[in-house]
Amino acid sequence: MPTDTTTIPPTFERDLARGSGRAVLAVMNGNPADFRDVLWEAISTNRPYDAVCDSTRARFLYFLIKATKEPEFYVPRVCEVLTHDHYEDVSGARSKLARFLANDGHVECRDALLAIFIDSLSKGELVGATQIVALDGVAGLRFVIHATLDQAIDSRVFDALTWRPRWILEALCESHGSKLEARKALQSAVIDDSVNRWFRAIVQIARRSRLLRQETRRARHKPVPAYSSMRAAIEEDRLARKLGIRVAVWTVKADDKTLEMLAKDLLAETDPIMIAQRLRGFSNRVFPLDITKLLEWATSDDEGIRKGARRGLRIVNDQRVRDLCYRLIDTDPEPESLVQLLTSSFEPGDEAFLDRILSMDLVSSATHTHRSDIRTIIEKHWPPRSVEFLERMFETEHCGKCRASIYKLLADRAAVPEWMRREAVYDADAGLREMAAVGGRQ
Repeated sequence: MPTDTTTIPPTFERDLARGSGRAVLAVMNGNPADFRDVLWEAISTNRPYDAVCDSTRARFLYFLIKATKEPEFYVPRVCEVLTHDHYEDVSGARSKLARFLANDGHVECRDALLAIFIDSLSKGELVGATQIVALDGVAGLRFVIHATLDQAIDSRVFDALTWRPRWILEALCESHGSKLEARKALQSAVIDDSVNRWFRAIVQIARRSRLLRQETRRARHKPVPAYSSMRAAIEEDRLARKLGIRVAVWTVKADDKTLEMLAKDLLAETDPIMIAQRLRGFSNRVFPLDITKLLEWATSDDEGIRKGARRGLRIVNDQRVRDLCYRLIDTDPEPESLVQLLTSSFEPGDEAFLDRILSMDLVSSATHTHRSDIRTIIEKHWPPRSVEFLERMFETEHCGKCRASIYKLLADRAAVPEWMRREAVYDADAGLREMAAVGGRQ
């Protein structure tokens, strides 16, 4: 029998996929039973927009279950899917969700976490280890280490524990409430030989990591190589995948004379690959010569040249750049990429251009890129319709980090509407939830 959807808002599935707190509020205000099918699909699959930036929605999924007031429906299912498919739980969302539910007193979730951890040991894994530590603190850590030493056929699994000290320590902080309390609890536990062995191992790793960070900082302060050396590297490694990045990083510290030499070489270049590579040098430094050639390249059929030229023009304040933007809006195959051209050349009245781009039906990746450009323009120029644009983007933004950026722009100007604050409290993005909880700025 199909689920009755009479109380499900028309945008609910989209809001659910976005990780928006609006979905949680919809469940709170509706008939929980109506949401069972669509909610369980979201909880069991957990498909974030961006698996890197939005790696786990466990807290968001927990909010949804709590909003239904039907834990008896969801808890057994969470345990079942966790027990049978825990190796598919790449982001750790299911095990973290089980931990939140275990904290609420659902002992079957605790049992499921222990079961998947013990099962994973025989396969050389440590599935659920950090959640056990977060749940039970130092007692959980002692259990994890003892179980690892007792059941592992060799030392590789124990060694794996030492490679994730930050995760373990963060889990201890969650269990004990603060770094100070976690440190006290850990110090009281090192009298146990096994825990002490682990503790010594992570101290050594922390020391090596500190030395590596110091070496990295020293490398950043090395003198900028002479342009002759950089030019030779560019010409020798013209096809190197990361050459453009190296050029961009190098020009950040280059002096004006060196930058002008690079610009002259770029204008004299005829090889399309080399043009694209040299253009990367002007992603963050203003092109020091006449930009006529860059304006021409901005409409090139070569994607690398076209994108490089537009990145360079993004930081140039010139009426010709703005004119190019308007001239191409009706014919360019990537109209959303034109927004960046207004970053430095924006003028009063250009809000209509932003409005037009926001109204376009674009694929998600293009939407993500051009909305980031619009936020940059708003932050830099704050045009009259800024609040309207930010609210529109927040309501449809799929990326949690971007919703948090939008919220901060509004919070910095005390312009967060109450409806947005209510949604943000339940958002999938932890940073956004934190800002909403403290009343705005993070």
